Amino acid sequence: MMGNFAALLFALVRPMARQVLVSLGLGVITYAGMSTALGAINSLIQTNLNGMMPAVAALLGMAGAGQALGILSGAVAYRIGLMVTKRIGVLTA
Repeated sequence: MMGNFAALLFALVRPMARQVLVSLGLGVITYAGMSTALGAINSLIQTNLNGMMPAVAALLGMAGAGQALGILSGAVAYRIGLMVTKRIGVLTA
């Protein structure tokens, strides 16, 4: 009786544990790739902004260009994450 219960419990838990491990691995890989790509883009933007005249850089700072770039990179990260989850079938809508 106890052996049947243990076998049933193992049969139920094993697929769930496998799915959790696969999801965690995919999440780590996706996060690492997005982090590297967005870090490179942000570094490129900062490098190009450092080459500007100080007056233009001050004007952009007062206009909120830094916040705008942060919002845009967040939107790009969200869009990439949404595309990845739709592609692998996590979200069907």
